[in-house]
Amino acid sequence: MRNILIIYLIDTKFIFVVNMRVNFKQVKLKKKHGVLLTLVTTTFLINLVLFGAIPQNATNRLLIKSSFDESYSENWIANGDFSTNLSWYGLIPSSYKDDFSTKISGGGADLTVIGDQGTYNFYDIIDDSWTLERNQDWGPLPPNNTGLTFYGTDDYGGYLSYQWLEGSNPDGQLGQNPSVQWRKTIPSTEVSMEGYEITSASLQVTFNATVTAGSLPSGSGYDNGGIDVLGDTYGEADWQFYDGDYVRFYANLADANNSISPLPQTYNQSKFLGLDTNADGSDKDYFPDSTLSPMEGRLIDDLDELFQYNDTSLTLIVGINIFCEDNDDGTDQDIWDELRINTVNLTFTYEKKIEKASTASFRQDGDLLSNTVVGNSSFKSVDNVNLNFDYSIDKPWTSESTHSKILVQLNGLTCEEDDDDYITLIDIPSTGTIYSYNRSLSSYGYINEITDYVNISILLLMDDDFRLTENITITIDNVVLDIDYTLAFLDPPPPETPEPEPPGPFDYEDYLWLVYLLAITSGVVIAGLGTYSILYVTYLKYPPLVRKIRALRRKVRKNKSLTKPILVKKRATLENVALKEKMQVLNIDTKAIAASKATTSAGAVQKIAPGDVSDVSKKPTGGK
Repeated sequence: MRNILIIYLIDTKFIFVVNMRVNFKQVKLKKKHGVLLTLVTTTFLINLVLFGAIPQNATNRLLIKSSFDESYSENWIANGDFSTNLSWYGLIPSSYKDDFSTKISGGGADLTVIGDQGTYNFYDIIDDSWTLERNQDWGPLPPNNTGLTFYGTDDYGGYLSYQWLEGSNPDGQLGQNPSVQWRKTIPSTEVSMEGYEITSASLQVTFNATVTAGSLPSGSGYDNGGIDVLGDTYGEADWQFYDGDYVRFYANLADANNSISPLPQTYNQSKFLGLDTNADGSDKDYFPDSTLSPMEGRLIDDLDELFQYNDTSLTLIVGINIFCEDNDDGTDQDIWDELRINTVNLTFTYEKKIEKASTASFRQDGDLLSNTVVGNSSFKSVDNVNLNFDYSIDKPWTSESTHSKILVQLNGLTCEEDDDDYITLIDIPSTGTIYSYNRSLSSYGYINEITDYVNISILLLMDDDFRLTENITITIDNVVLDIDYTLAFLDPPPPETPEPEPPGPFDYEDYLWLVYLLAITSGVVIAGLGTYSILYVTYLKYPPLVRKIRALRRKVRKNKSLTKPILVKKRATLENVALKEKMQVLNIDTKAIAASKATTSAGAVQKIAPGDVSDVSKKPTGGK
């Protein structure tokens, strides 16, 4: 037995299946061919009628489609000429927001590196706006307005007058190292110094001093308050000297938040101020107007450090420290007539600091590759990617940065395998000239980064630490990203010539009645053929008597009783019937020949003479 399966596919929503079971082993060869021919012919006719009844535009969808590929090339950039602000957006990391700006205007995209420079100048006379205090690292603030001791500020600056009497109270021995200092937080800078580098600096503090020098003749037992320094001579036996008396004028810097200890900048400590031989007629010695000024390198370093704690301000400290050495047992006296710090002047210049690895870019997120799929197709591959854009620079690039460049990023992957993949800013020949960038991005694996989404970034990378005093702008324009890709289609290619207008949209539901009718008819025909084949093989091919005998044999095998007998004619009866049938055939043939061949020779007629007929009619003899 074999199964014959016939499938009719009607569009994609209707499938008709006919399954017929035929035992070919019991069918003779010729009849096998007949059955198969009948099935094939029936199937062909059904399909011919079926597809002939459906419009041509519908039969196209019923055919099994063959696959093919088709290549496309498309510019993936929208608004590549920057005629509007759409599709592009500038990206600046938050830590570099003060170093770059991005702007689309005038039909171009501007990437600007922000440069700047400035000068900070603070000049002040020490006055009541300064905070007066002691130097905690030196000594106490002396009692004010006591004897010859007083301190404060006037129109010229800050001052200190001090008299030390060894045996006096309340200072006594405790008054040997008094101190006075003034502190002030300077006004804030115009910019945050965190993003700037100080290129020059100076600090100038003016001061002067007047002290008492000289003493009465030796042996008088009286000291007139002269400052005792190296070179003075005394005749008293109890006179002693180690370091001598001195005053120190100083200037310090501190952070505005008082986070760290003040940073010493400069000082001037007297050594011969008060020398007796320098005294005038009034026993006075003078230190003329002078200036304290630290070394520039140290000042710049300390300013940079302090601006890390407060990026716009700092504190200035100026002061006076006095040391009165005990040079005479019990009678020593030192008189510092007037010690002054008048003005303070802090000046520094700064330039914008650009850090290595800082970046800014313009980016566009393109359409998804999956959106290119049309009809019954699927995305297959990206074959080539090519990028073009124009660029220019408005000022010559600074020589302090020789490695900064324009880079391209495709889906986040930076293209910089070869020197030609990027543009070194220092190598741009001239300002105001438009240059072109044209590179294939398919050679180094960048194409593998494109799966579905596509984004492109034109990136400005600062690859050095440097200073920049003015803005420099790089302009990008006419960006084109050509992508060659392949789609795989399941449909045949569309005809190049337009097809005639179809009579109307095909709706297979309008033909369901025909489909069902043909399917049922086909099923009935095939079922009938199958039934007939089975009946023929098992029954109809046998004569009636044989069929009866086969039926009798089945009953005998199954031990069933006969319901009716089988009538069999006698042999003589059968022979007479057969003889009569032969005689009838001969009589019919003789009459036909005689009528059509009347002129035939007697010898030819003799072949069928009555004598021959009579011989045939004789009853056969023999034992059979």
